[in-house]
Amino acid sequence: MTLMLFPAFVLLVAIKPLVWQPALFDLALLLLAIDWRSNEQLASQQIKYLANENKTSARKALSERINRNTDTLSLLGLGKASAETLVLGYGRNVITVLFWYSIFSLVGLGGIIALTYRLLVELARVWSPTRKSFAPFGLTTTRLLALFDVIPMQLFSLLLLIGHTPFELLKTTLSQAKSWHTPGPGWLLASSANKLQLSLGGPAIYDDIKAVRAKIGGRLAPSYLHLSQLQKLFVWRIFIWILLLSLFILLSHQGL
Repeated sequence: MTLMLFPAFVLLVAIKPLVWQPALFDLALLLLAIDWRSNEQLASQQIKYLANENKTSARKALSERINRNTDTLSLLGLGKASAETLVLGYGRNVITVLFWYSIFSLVGLGGIIALTYRLLVELARVWSPTRKSFAPFGLTTTRLLALFDVIPMQLFSLLLLIGHTPFELLKTTLSQAKSWHTPGPGWLLASSANKLQLSLGGPAIYDDIKAVRAKIGGRLAPSYLHLSQLQKLFVWRIFIWILLLSLFILLSHQGL
């Protein structure tokens, strides 16, 4: 993991003093790190496939994004897997990237840290410890990723809960997130699932081995309609997230 990440980090730090406009350099790295479009494409595809009960295409689209075995997923399983993939896709490819960009922009490393984080996300996905052959690399990588995920995902989860009965939803989210194997994604999945009363989690097959996962959320089985609601929920909350982070950067620079 160090051999993959450290040279990239050093190279980006070395290049930055040579560029004409450091702000544009940071912006370019942020655009490389952030990945909103693929989440929107996946949402549109899965909504169309599930609405038409096209399980073959839905399984194929998911298999390119997750490490789970998708060949035997039913419409219910496809709805759950699609919802979880969208939530974590927005969480890691957009929400957390923007958060660490904003934090480290105060010391001039915003774009570099954002892109380094995305490289870590991709390594954790490729070296997922759910596959035994990659476990020696994957365990360390996923543990480091979990440290980067926890703060931004928990903060964004609080943003998701704003609205009807926020304190009741927060109480349920706290109790359910404890049973998930990683705290950041646990908060994000539990808050979004409880917000829309969706049933997420449960057993999943990785590398032909059945993994026991906690059940979180409500009682509604995710369908194409719920995927559309989930997409709209995240899009509007991300706009608010961007405004809050922009305000943070503005106030911090004025303070400096």
